[in-house]
Amino acid sequence: MLKPTISTYGENALLLKWPTVLDAKMHAEILAWEMLLKEQFKNDILDLVVTYAEMALYFKNQAPIKELTTFIQTADAEIQQSNQRKPITWTIPVCYDIEFAWDIELVAEHNKLSIAEVAALHSAQPYRIYFTGFLPGFLYLGGLPEQIVTPRKETPRLRIPKGAVAIGGSQTGIYPNESPGGWRIIGHTPIELFDLSKTKPAPFLSGDFIQFQPVTRDELEGIYAEIEVGAYQVMKGTHR
Repeated sequence: MLKPTISTYGENALLLKWPTVLDAKMHAEILAWEMLLKEQFKNDILDLVVTYAEMALYFKNQAPIKELTTFIQTADAEIQQSNQRKPITWTIPVCYDIEFAWDIELVAEHNKLSIAEVAALHSAQPYRIYFTGFLPGFLYLGGLPEQIVTPRKETPRLRIPKGAVAIGGSQTGIYPNESPGGWRIIGHTPIELFDLSKTKPAPFLSGDFIQFQPVTRDELEGIYAEIEVGAYQVMKGTHR
């Protein structure tokens, strides 16, 4: 298995880097390393942040680069992979109606597809959550079909609505709150991705999967009504 390079990231932090590729197997190995390091340095680590191919470790005191380097050279994260938390597949409803999908016509035209084909391709398979960033609860998802890859906008919009489902190059994601952004909006979900009123504000974790489920405009309104009275639950199951 690939082992990372290690460099200082300030006096109290270290940066671990793997090859810069979007690769599910490597990402699973990185999550295995995350588990190992959290356990090995549990009394020293203040925070740990994982992205596609990097891991930043923030320590309470001076970063123990020698100890961490020795540990990584001798440890084998593969033995931990079978003990990782089983990934969950979350089913997220999305309305691809043109009212919400501001850029779906452009995505269709760019890829010589119909709007219906764009929606079908986008919701055809589950997407791996690689990490959360940009905004609290913004999920960077991998696995977008090549047939609907579309460049980002040259000039970002100043206001993208909460719940917008979008494509940015070869990635897809959901805007958890209203914000600026340059991704192409192709749909809308009513699901709350980050809620500070809950014990777990962000239930979706790295290594989990998102499966988009197309819904009609009427079905979307029905889901909003269920959410309003606390009757709607996001479907989830063990990923296969």
